[in-house]
Amino acid sequence: MYQGWVDASRISRENNGDIWAVDFTAHPMLDPDFASQSTRQLYLNRLTYRRIMRDDEAYGHELTRLFYPLDTDRRQVNTHRLQSRAQEYLAEADTYIASTIALLPEHSRPAVVLSPVVAATLDVRELMGLSFHGENERVRYEARRKLFLAQTLLQIDQSRTIQEGPRHLTHFENLLNEGLWKYTQRINDLHIGYHIDDDGQT
Repeated sequence: MYQGWVDASRISRENNGDIWAVDFTAHPMLDPDFASQSTRQLYLNRLTYRRIMRDDEAYGHELTRLFYPLDTDRRQVNTHRLQSRAQEYLAEADTYIASTIALLPEHSRPAVVLSPVVAATLDVRELMGLSFHGENERVRYEARRKLFLAQTLLQIDQSRTIQEGPRHLTHFENLLNEGLWKYTQRINDLHIGYHIDDDGQT
């Protein structure tokens, strides 16, 4: 693990006095200036987009790589099925963004609401096209953000911690039963109720 990630003393706090300065090193696609910088990731993203733009087979291979990253044989999976799964993650990304925007003060929401063209797009290939050729920088940024967030949600689901969640829960419950609760003498159910006053707060 890179030491700078876990050692607080190594975190750079130089922001030239700008309190809104953000370090996008870990997540470059969220950098508003990503498309204007000559980075290796931008170059690779452009190559990927050109490869899958008109080639359905290449598009299928790219989706397979996303959903089965450890499958060295690149199994033959129905591309339409993978597209449907990708749509689910892209829709979930929209829900996540909309839920986050809903937390903002009402008067500030219109300034950050998702662009209709980005919200309506649930295809990886089309979103990549928008990220490069969208009508303005905001659309291009929102397309990148949606792709990045959907991929992050997919990676969370693919993580071992999530996939083995039921086993972790069972192990934790066994630890409680064999340790903390082992010497319990009596167990009684306790019912707790409450009533909300007319003001809705008390």
